[in-house]
Amino acid sequence: YDRAVEDYTKAIELDPDFSYAYINRGIAYYELGQYERAVEDYTKAIELDPDYIKAYNNRSYVYWVLEQYDKALQDLNKVIELDPNEFAINNRESLLREHPYLVPWGIND
Repeated sequence: YDRAVEDYTKAIELDPDFSYAYINRGIAYYELGQYERAVEDYTKAIELDPDYIKAYNNRSYVYWVLEQYDKALQDLNKVIELDPNEFAINNRESLLREHPYLVPWGIND
């Protein structure tokens, strides 16, 4: 994954607006346990493309690992808003079951 970080960093240097490179470098950072850096890259991808579902979805996983459940929930809600798919809905339901105090903020209807 270190090599992937290097390669995607080079791609970003060549094209700083290449959101795909930020997503993939974020995945590499996640796999290396560098969660804050992964969040930074997913956030940058979202800044470049506010409808990039994969960026919200991936960032929600990192927030979950970091026990920032409110942020994970916000991202899952955004994924569902952009693409109401069963996988994202199930993830949100799992989060709400594990952390019931989030329920008042859980559903964006």
